[in-house]
Amino acid sequence: MYGTLIDTLEDGNGLKPDPTLKRRAGTLSLVVACVAAFALGAVAATTLTSPKFQPSALAGIDSSATTTSSFQAYKSAVDLSSVTCANYGQYINQPDLQVTTRIGEDAGKDQNLRLDVLSDNINGVLVVCDGKASCSGNVDFTMTGASKAVSVTIVCCKEDACKGNVDLTVADLATPIDVNVHCSGESACEDAVWTVAGDHKLDGYCVGETACKASRWSAPQGEANGYCSGESACEDSRWTATEGRLTMFCDSTEDTCDDAVFDPYALCSGGGASNARPGSCDAGAPTPSPPTPQPPTVAPPTPQPPTPQPP
Repeated sequence: MYGTLIDTLEDGNGLKPDPTLKRRAGTLSLVVACVAAFALGAVAATTLTSPKFQPSALAGIDSSATTTSSFQAYKSAVDLSSVTCANYGQYINQPDLQVTTRIGEDAGKDQNLRLDVLSDNINGVLVVCDGKASCSGNVDFTMTGASKAVSVTIVCCKEDACKGNVDLTVADLATPIDVNVHCSGESACEDAVWTVAGDHKLDGYCVGETACKASRWSAPQGEANGYCSGESACEDSRWTATEGRLTMFCDSTEDTCDDAVFDPYALCSGGGASNARPGSCDAGAPTPSPPTPQPPTVAPPTPQPPTPQPP
């Protein structure tokens, strides 16, 4: 470039510049070319070493969010057991979850909420009832036999959120599923009835004063687990797992599970289990009965020779 400029000046204006000027121009052109080549190489190297895709983008997760929470949220697509009233916000935007929200006072009162999944792209169901009496009254949560078998979680947050004639029914499906119900707040799930058929697993979490008082939990053929924490949290409740295992934790206050019934019995832990109905708690397998004492064996009398009679 600079050599051409010198030639132009010489031919167009009749100037005779110092010959060293051309040499300097040539040297300068070489330096510029080297710098440009280096810059292009750096750009190419940057492009080649950058990742071709971001997994977070494929998962529908904002990569600017906290790595740990985002990973946990994505993981929840197939495992919703850790969803609570405190963290459900991490889950509601997941693309492979079917999410139903009723947020605000009386937002879903007296409604029938169908939980059936008919899309192959959905791997879990999440229902959020957040607000005073948000899903109270006469509310039916129903998953029929037409649904794809995916895990289900319902969170009932704040006072009276799912209180009243609230009923969950999950039909027998081709594959057993996990059903989780999280009740947090005063009387959040009081009087509610939660029932799963088949071999489904039912987990109930009751946190808060009278959170699940007089509620009913039933997994007749599957496994059931209950967690009760708070004054009278599970008072007068009934938990049934006729054929499967039933495990109950009742927090340390004595009235946590006051008069609760575990049918036929539960493996219990926590100080609050002491006031459950008699016979409801069992530390493990039934203790074998001691053997019935048998009377001692009496030997038959030894035959004696006849006594001779005197003549």
